Amino acid sequence: MRVCICFYGVIGRSLKQTFPSIKTNIFDVLTENNVEFDVYLHNNCINVLRSTRAGEKAQQIDNECWRMLEPVEYISEDQDKAPTNAERFDKEFAHIPDKYNDNKQSYKFALYEMYSCKKVTELWKGKKPYDCYLYLRPDLEYLHKIDLQFINSCMARSDWNNTIATPCWHNHADEGLNDRIAFGSYDSILAWGERFDYIDEFLSTVEADYKTTTLRQHFVAELFTHWVIVEKMGITNIHIVGEKTKRFPDGSPFWARRVRAGHVHAPDMEEFNDE
Repeated sequence: MRVCICFYGVIGRSLKQTFPSIKTNIFDVLTENNVEFDVYLHNNCINVLRSTRAGEKAQQIDNECWRMLEPVEYISEDQDKAPTNAERFDKEFAHIPDKYNDNKQSYKFALYEMYSCKKVTELWKGKKPYDCYLYLRPDLEYLHKIDLQFINSCMARSDWNNTIATPCWHNHADEGLNDRIAFGSYDSILAWGERFDYIDEFLSTVEADYKTTTLRQHFVAELFTHWVIVEKMGITNIHIVGEKTKRFPDGSPFWARRVRAGHVHAPDMEEFNDE
């Protein structure tokens, strides 16, 4: 088996804290089972991170720590050069309510992330296909070992080329898709990687038809991801199952929690507790 692993976003946000879990629960598991894998990476370079919603006031960023992931190919570029800002952003989001009350900073950060996701996809697009593609956020602490038996079972599906696997958590009460972790085949993961291309269409044509939002027009990352993958592309979604634990004897939900400015994001502390 050959696996393509993609990282994207502001790699230096908390990679020094999350890398041990990436190595132990992803890289080492693949190596110990003689699975070949290549890492591809796109890094949004910034010097200081200020995130109102995450409580990060002036976090210094190490823009070189991405090298810990040892990518075979990478792009590292200034975030402020990404085509997601200024007039384009103001036009696209002019009529979208500021759900998080942070001057729409959360929306802008989501666009930066999806642009980075698109750029890392360009690195492998058109190359000889891998057997499986795994997209991981570098600012997540992965709490369970990746389950190769589950991956093999997915690859054995007759509809593997039209299937994408995502976690069952943080999916907007099952109406959306978790937008932090995904794996699939070349064809299915391509839609995931290129979500950025469909933002304009979503914002201009899609109106609220969800129980989890009452806004007529909205931008919720999980609902947008569901719209692209399931509704627009017609791709089948299944939930990732991780290693067996005391709480989940049939397989864990492959939990991962966000690390912000060196500490675990507060809402994730209790939710991702296996005890």
